[in-house]
Amino acid sequence: MIEIFCFPVVFVNKSTGDQIRIAIENGDDVEVLIGDKTGFYANDLSIFDNGVLRPNFGSLPLNLANNASNSPINFGGKVFNNGSGTMTNVSVNVEVKRNGTSIYSQNTASQPTLNALDSISTITVPAMPALDYSQVGTMFEQAFGEI
Repeated sequence: MIEIFCFPVVFVNKSTGDQIRIAIENGDDVEVLIGDKTGFYANDLSIFDNGVLRPNFGSLPLNLANNASNSPINFGGKVFNNGSGTMTNVSVNVEVKRNGTSIYSQNTASQPTLNALDSISTITVPAMPALDYSQVGTMFEQAFGEI
């Protein structure tokens, strides 16, 4: 009689796979969760990619983005509490870097409570202040040639 064993398969990146392989080779226990983790952990906040408020790349032509009043940049996100516990003082931090240097950093106001398996509608931070728009054209020229 042939016994059939079904082993679930998932894809992980190479570094995660290497860590799992090394742990198994060392005889360590490896515990993974495949499926829905909602409510599995007490403290489990998340923001999904489709719930993030951010500008699209290239969403405004350079000749229209000549000053901050023409193109304010807004950020925010919808925060989910996937955990089994109520979370308190939830806030979001937004940081924008240019060449490794922070040019904008803001926190949202803290939300007093976020109940288990609930969400906060999109919370936002103040609009990003004016960029040096004269540098935007210079950076574009350096990257793509004369415009």
